[in-house]
Amino acid sequence: MSAIEINKFVGALLSTVLFLMLLNMLADTIFGRHHTKEKPTYIVANTEPLREPSDTQQDVGPNLNVRLANADPTSGKKMSKKCIACHTFSQGQASKIGPNLWDIIGRNIASGPGFAYSNALLNVEGKWNFVELDRFLTSPKTFARGTKMAFPGLKKPSDRADVMMYLRSLSPTPVAIPED
Repeated sequence: MSAIEINKFVGALLSTVLFLMLLNMLADTIFGRHHTKEKPTYIVANTEPLREPSDTQQDVGPNLNVRLANADPTSGKKMSKKCIACHTFSQGQASKIGPNLWDIIGRNIASGPGFAYSNALLNVEGKWNFVELDRFLTSPKTFARGTKMAFPGLKKPSDRADVMMYLRSLSPTPVAIPED
C-alpha cells in the first residue's frame, strides 16, 4: 500500500467519524436532551393493585345463574372463533400466545401447563369458576391489571354466558351449573 492509499483510507475513516459526530449534534439540536442522571425523563412506579379489591368489583350484568341457565354453548363456540388466534381448545394441544383453554373451569387461575403467565395473573389467587370467568371475560385488563391479554372483553352478559357454557363443555367432567 502506498502512502497515498493510506492517506485516502485514513481520510475516509476520519470523515465518517466527523459525519457521525455532526449527525449526533444535529439530532441533539433538533430533539434536545430531555433528561439527565439527576432528572430522568420518567419514573415508572406501579402504585395500583394488580387486581381491584373485591368491594369495587365491576358490574357484570344480570344474575349469572339465570344467564348460565339460558346460555347456548353452540353460540359460545361460534363466539370463541375470536379466541383461536391466541388460544387452543382441544385436550393436549400446545399453548399459543395464550394458554390452552381445555378443562379451564375449576382449574386454578394461571395454572395451565406449558404456559408462561404474566405476573398480573400469577398474583391472582383462586380458581376459574363462573364468577371469576365472567369478571375476566367482561374486561381482562380490569380483572388483572397488567395482564398481557390484549382482548378488550365481551360486553354483552349473554355472550359471556354462552362462551362460559362452551368452555364448560370442554371437559371430561363438566363443572355443575350453579343454582340460585
